[in-house]
Amino acid sequence: MAIYSLICLLPPLVPTINLAELKSFLKIDDPFEDDLLNILAQAAVQKFETYTGRAIMRQQWQVVYRHHHTNNIALPLIPVTKILKVETKSWINTWSEIGGALWQHEENGVDLQLISSYQRLRITYIAGMATKPEEVPADIKALLFMNIGHLYTHRDTTKSTPPFPTHLYDSFRHSYYVT
Repeated sequence: MAIYSLICLLPPLVPTINLAELKSFLKIDDPFEDDLLNILAQAAVQKFETYTGRAIMRQQWQVVYRHHHTNNIALPLIPVTKILKVETKSWINTWSEIGGALWQHEENGVDLQLISSYQRLRITYIAGMATKPEEVPADIKALLFMNIGHLYTHRDTTKSTPPFPTHLYDSFRHSYYVT
C-alpha cells in the first residue's frame, strides 16, 4: 500500500514555539529579530515533524492510499488523536464513507473490520501531542531550541551551513519512517 497523497487540511492554530521563551534561550532582547526567529522556529518544527513523523501541535490531515489491500493502516503522522472520516474510492471512481462500525481507531492508525481491496482509501484525521506551546514536552522543546539556535548562528554564513545533527531526533522517530 502506497501513499498517493498527504495534505494538511488545517494547520496548528497556535505557534509551536513561544517567542519569549525562545528569545530568552537565545539571549536576544530586542524585537528586531522577531520575524526571523518565527521563520526559523517554523523551519525547525517542520524539520522535526518531517523527520520523525510526529506532529507536535494538533493539526488535521488527509491521507490517500492507493491499491489498499490490508486491514491495519499506520498513519504517517502520529500521535493520532481522532479519526474524522474513512472513505473508499471504488472502481467506478466515487468516494464512499465507511461507517464507524467497520473501522477502529488504533494508537497510530486505523484497523479496518473488513477484508477487501479498494482503488483508493482516504482517511481524514487529527494528529498532534499538544494544543498550546506549554504542553510541548520539554525534551522536544529543548531540541527545537537547539535547532533554531543552530539556524540562527549560521544565518549569515556565505558558505554552506553545517547540517543540524538530526540523529538527536532518532529516539522520537515513528516506526513508519525507520527503514
